[in-house]
Amino acid sequence: MVQHGYLAIIKSIKKYKHNSNSFTTYCTNTITNSFNELLRKEIKHYREVPTDIIDLEEDYSFSIEDEVIAYMQLKDVIWAINELPEYERNIINNIYIDDKSTKEIESLYNIKYKDIRNLKRRAIRKIKKSLNINE
Repeated sequence: MVQHGYLAIIKSIKKYKHNSNSFTTYCTNTITNSFNELLRKEIKHYREVPTDIIDLEEDYSFSIEDEVIAYMQLKDVIWAINELPEYERNIINNIYIDDKSTKEIESLYNIKYKDIRNLKRRAIRKIKKSLNINE
């Protein structure tokens, strides 16, 4: 990071136009942009794109590798859901796949909101355990 900061300062000295802005502001902006660019490269390397943290100026296109990874993860999630007991699987499908409200699920299965919430929480815990995801 320090080395990139020094390179950014050298770059700002070389490109600075006299009487345009304050040099300190120009240099600070150049360093900030350099760090953001470095972070973008690292994020793309790990295939994570948190757009709320870093403002990406270009669209991120997914590679074949990204699609294969997503497909494999989806297969694992589907397998974990299919391992659930039928009543928990139905609750998860109704909430996340069919996008039904809690009221609809209450009337469909004739169970209380509290029980739906507990079933959902238990099912998600089991899915995370199957996928080796720590809470």
